[in-house]
Amino acid sequence: MPHRILLIDDDDKVLKLLERYLGEILGYEVHSVQDGQAAVDLAMAQPFDLCIVDVHMPGITGSETYTRLKGIRPEIEAIFFTADVEFEKHAGFPAVCAAQRTRTDQAAGRSLPPDESHHQHPGAAGGVGN
Repeated sequence: MPHRILLIDDDDKVLKLLERYLGEILGYEVHSVQDGQAAVDLAMAQPFDLCIVDVHMPGITGSETYTRLKGIRPEIEAIFFTADVEFEKHAGFPAVCAAQRTRTDQAAGRSLPPDESHHQHPGAAGGVGN
């Protein structure tokens, strides 16, 4: 059974591009929604291995969406993306990245010195499970 991916973005063009690439070309089972609440509703009904989340969306932000998804499906991993060059300023996103980075490093048996963790690029913080 292919891995199940939940795409969350308010831009329909981005969703169609990722659906085609991940679903048709790479063979993943892909479901897409255009807002955080729809993602939460869908995740309550069915499991996903990975969510790919736009950081900046109207309504529920990407970081809040992921926090809610983890509450429903603790096993879900995330990849965050955005076209917003100032994404580090979005409320809650650095904390989500730091928590995910710490959890990923602990699972891999690695640790970063505390003073280096805030220098990690947030895009590298969310890891993908198998």
